[in-house]
Amino acid sequence: MLAIASENHEDLTRLALDDWYLSEQKHYETFAAKYPIDNELYMQEDKISKMREWCEKAEIKFTPTFFISINNSSSTPKFFQLPEIYSVADLKYFFSI
Repeated sequence: MLAIASENHEDLTRLALDDWYLSEQKHYETFAAKYPIDNELYMQEDKISKMREWCEKAEIKFTPTFFISINNSSSTPKFFQLPEIYSVADLKYFFSI
């Protein structure tokens, strides 16, 4: 996805993301044939390293990861990672509207 996005064609990137993530069956060979990237894949190592560093710093251990913002009496909101055992749909049981 980084290699596709590096082409700076927002519509193509959005289409590729939809094709992969909305597909019931993930077949990399079919996807790769539809979105050829030539040598762009090898030019993504720096981005991948920076992404890994950020994930380690933010303590992201699984995906998708959702963060919940809790506003308290201080002016700075606090963010908490939604534990893996819960889904976004479960939030309705924790917060009253």
